[in-house]
Amino acid sequence: MCIVAKISEKQVLQSIEALEYKINSLIEEKDRLYVEYQSLKEDNEDLEKELQLLQSQKERAKMKAEDILQRINEIEPSA
Repeated sequence: MCIVAKISEKQVLQSIEALEYKINSLIEEKDRLYVEYQSLKEDNEDLEKELQLLQSQKERAKMKAEDILQRINEIEPSA
């Protein structure tokens, strides 16, 4: 003999409504996280561009400094 607990139709409907609420909450959270992800992705792309620019500027400054030092070294022996 199999004993199965009787579940009323009202309880089933309440369970379904609770699941629908949880599913909708999860969908909203997923959407919110996706928007946040897109924003972070754009921020990251901007930061990568800025880093490349700064590295380029650093390299140019280094080359200028080396050029100036070379000129100073060329002038020093004659002074």
